[in-house]
Amino acid sequence: YQRDGYRVVAVAPTGKAARGLEELTKIKAWTAEGLMRTEERSGWKEVAHHARQLGRAVLGKPTYSLKSAPLHDRTVVLVDEAGMIGVRQMDRLLNVAQSKGCKVILIGDRNQLQPVLDYGGAFAAISRQAGSKILTEIARQRDAWAREAVKEIAEGQSLQALERFREKGLIDIADNRRESLKRMIADWMKSGLLDPKNHVALFATNEEANEFNRAIQIHRMKRLDLGLFGVKVGEQRLHSGDRVVCTENAPWLH
Repeated sequence: YQRDGYRVVAVAPTGKAARGLEELTKIKAWTAEGLMRTEERSGWKEVAHHARQLGRAVLGKPTYSLKSAPLHDRTVVLVDEAGMIGVRQMDRLLNVAQSKGCKVILIGDRNQLQPVLDYGGAFAAISRQAGSKILTEIARQRDAWAREAVKEIAEGQSLQALERFREKGLIDIADNRRESLKRMIADWMKSGLLDPKNHVALFATNEEANEFNRAIQIHRMKRLDLGLFGVKVGEQRLHSGDRVVCTENAPWLH
């Protein structure tokens, strides 16, 4: 498309995915919500933004410009992980693309994790109605056994795939959830404390996640990795040195 003179814009459901997509493709990437904000922005919102920046300048605070990704009939919007984009967001994206005369290419897995804050199934419905091309060659996994495991998961043969990972020592199975939680805490103490960015713990419930976080937090306080005094945020108490994940954007904080 670029060789034919089209402008290609990449879109992903999350900021992290967008950054990874931009790094991989060298194409300017946006979150779906961020792109929609720029295209649905009204004149009044632009006036409000400039007024806000003027106020920040008067107070000596840094200012920032509005991001813009003008879409037109020579634009191709490449949407990665489209299965994670909800019905309402997909509707907004396609309506904007149609009004601008853009071409939209959706890439994803209809069986992928569905959006949490919106209705799912948009990508699957579009695939059924408009048709799709299926990519069968696996490039990310280099080992033959890993490629077979990916195929088995895609075909719904999860037990066989998990057994392959267990045989390679990549999965540790506990007798029950309580024992599993204890092992995860112990494993984190060994390696996660030294390199937290590359160690992630996932849980089925908030209760288990909170218990895990609190156990790690207490251990780090004993090591004097955290400040002694903290602030309460919801049900959690945060200390200086804690790692916090923000799950929503807040443009007003700029």
